[in-house]
Amino acid sequence: MLAVVAAGCGPRPAIDAPAYGGGDLPTSTGSDDPVAPTTMSAGTGSGGGTATGTSAGFVTTRGDDPWGDDGSSCSTYLQDCPEGQKCMLWDGGVGDIDNYSRCVVVAADPRQPGEPCTVVDHYGSGLDNCDVGSFCSYVDPETLEGECVPYCTGNLEHLTCTDPDRVCFVTSGAFTACFRKCDPLVQDCGDRQICTVTGYSDMPPACLWDASDGTQPSGAPCEYVNTCNPGNACVSSELVPGCPGYNCCTPFCDMTDPGADAFCASLFDDPEIACRPYDDPGCAPEEYDWLGLCRLPDMGWPCP
Repeated sequence: MLAVVAAGCGPRPAIDAPAYGGGDLPTSTGSDDPVAPTTMSAGTGSGGGTATGTSAGFVTTRGDDPWGDDGSSCSTYLQDCPEGQKCMLWDGGVGDIDNYSRCVVVAADPRQPGEPCTVVDHYGSGLDNCDVGSFCSYVDPETLEGECVPYCTGNLEHLTCTDPDRVCFVTSGAFTACFRKCDPLVQDCGDRQICTVTGYSDMPPACLWDASDGTQPSGAPCEYVNTCNPGNACVSSELVPGCPGYNCCTPFCDMTDPGADAFCASLFDDPEIACRPYDDPGCAPEEYDWLGLCRLPDMGWPCP
């Protein structure tokens, strides 16, 4: 399990989650421990596949051995592997992509961030055809195809993204990723993606992998930030009237829309429900100061 690095202000979802994206392995496929609302669902990207390292064209310089260097751990944000190799997170054969990293050979004609990509065997294998500093995310479990996403760069004190249209998503483990910023009301992400808030302080909405399956409407209990239906966020039960769980889904709204409060009131039978900031005032990035959630009054979390 992995924990979020920074606690934020406002209605934040989870504090930890399995980082493993899935995959049919002969060993464990991740923890099933019940936890408080978690950062990411491990559901999307699960499933096996038939692609192999050599037939998929990933192994180009080390014969049938795709692993580079001596297999020791490396840094995804420093990319400190030898030339011709890249540092990749992988599941270590135990279903936890948050705690294992190693150097792998860079594919011939590697794909760039935002371009289609393919993983070998399963998401979490650590083998794909993305370039140095990026990995294949949003993986379809059947086709093993996804989209290259950059790792964050910098150092542990200041991890960032070189692309201003992306935001650095960090956990207390090794997982970092520069996900695209997005508009939760438009849902302008790609295939197998959902635009939602992540639970981090001062962090805008981002394109995460979609694990909703269309089964988590407004008011439904939720465990992960990316399991609510598109257009909703997973927040603490104190913010959603009649929430039957520890956390529940509630829709995003536009606070500049005169009809937003009426929209929220039509969904929940509570006079206190209204379109309020998705983070406490002063916490949300300025570019998203119009974005709200249908929720109960502020809980009084201070901005860091």
